[in-house]
Amino acid sequence: MKSAKPVLLNASLLLLVLSAVSAFAVRPEKVLLSFNTVNGQYPQGLSMDASGNLWTVTSFGGTGTCSDPVGISGCGTVVEFTPVSGGWKPRVVYSFRGGNDGNDPRGNLIFDGLGNIYGVTQYGGAPGCLCGTVFKLTPVSGGWKESVIYRFNQTKSRNDGRSPMAGLVMDAAGNLYGTTQYGGNGCSQSCGTVYELVPGVNGAWTETVLYNFQGGAPFHSANDGSYPLAALALDSLGNLYGTTYWGGSNSGPNCSNGCGVVFEVSPNGSGGWTESVIHSFGSSSNDGFYPFSGVALDASGKLYGTTSSGGPATCGQTFGPYCGTIFQLSPSGGGTWTESQIHSLSNNGGFSPQAGLMFDAAGNLYGTTGIGGVYNLGTAFELSPNSNGGWTESVLHSFGNGHDGQGPNTALVMDASGNLFGATFGGGTDVTGPCTEYGVGCGTVFEILP
Repeated sequence: MKSAKPVLLNASLLLLVLSAVSAFAVRPEKVLLSFNTVNGQYPQGLSMDASGNLWTVTSFGGTGTCSDPVGISGCGTVVEFTPVSGGWKPRVVYSFRGGNDGNDPRGNLIFDGLGNIYGVTQYGGAPGCLCGTVFKLTPVSGGWKESVIYRFNQTKSRNDGRSPMAGLVMDAAGNLYGTTQYGGNGCSQSCGTVYELVPGVNGAWTETVLYNFQGGAPFHSANDGSYPLAALALDSLGNLYGTTYWGGSNSGPNCSNGCGVVFEVSPNGSGGWTESVIHSFGSSSNDGFYPFSGVALDASGKLYGTTSSGGPATCGQTFGPYCGTIFQLSPSGGGTWTESQIHSLSNNGGFSPQAGLMFDAAGNLYGTTGIGGVYNLGTAFELSPNSNGGWTESVLHSFGNGHDGQGPNTALVMDASGNLFGATFGGGTDVTGPCTEYGVGCGTVFEILP
């Protein structure tokens, strides 16, 4: 039976009591689609292709017949949004069936130069394991054809990963890279992997596990991290950067499984790959911990990311008393990195971010929080660099005003006109049937205008 933990994690963010205060939004927001189980339920990622179309995946819903232990039905969908006069036109391009083709898709989709689309499912795939898949959508006349290019298959005799929670990155040669939250030959808790998929002849792909996480206190004596939940970032030299939610060399009363790490996996020149921890969270009383999302690279090679908890401010959230942070990691020579906290999150500005950050051309950062803001149901925010080296936060929108969505859980994307797009795990206009599982609706895709 598959675990419902990732859904419950997000859902618990949405069930907090609403604050009885008036609405205020710095920028206008509009909902492009309220999900209704037929077109999907609980969006988990948002991407924009080269033509300006938006794409999202939903964990559940659609025409498939999967059934979750908590009663949610459907195997998940892929939905495309095409700009039309006066708005956007959504359509479901694929409904997962479960079994061999996978179910419960997660993370952002990516696109190659031929118009093919790649993504992952957390479950389904290989019989006897149902450890998840990597899938491909190929454009065909009048629609799309789905194919599975890899089925994860962790068994006692195989050290493969299982249950990917995040999307992929692609290098210039067309190789794919990703993480799995479980699997590998690391600690007894199956601490996760970093993997590569290389395309071959006749559409075949070869998977290689580049790194098996060995754990972190208290699971194992190693401190390299465990439980990677986020997508990787790829630099121009072919190095991969990511985060683990648990593990690392630091732990404490609020992160007894280890506070998490930022890691680098680099080609070692001998055909293999070497992992190094560039920051272990929880290194001070004000440091963040539990990074749920990955990191973003700027032009100078600095890394930026969020932690879902930690920092100096207290918010009384479900997963610990602290609000979370926004951090920067700067290379300081000799393979070392220096971490600095560029913003501490708060109740008013939003807290407990579940998604990563994005840059605009001017160097401003944009992100979302799962809780907090005017209605205590999350925010979209902007961080602008100051001349003195600091950053100023502006709340662009507080969610929870009517049917505008609740609990944003994806990174934002921006079009050429400066419009921002994202998705919320809950909320929207459909609060009937399966969309009442958590009492908040099936989720939305939204737009925030400049």
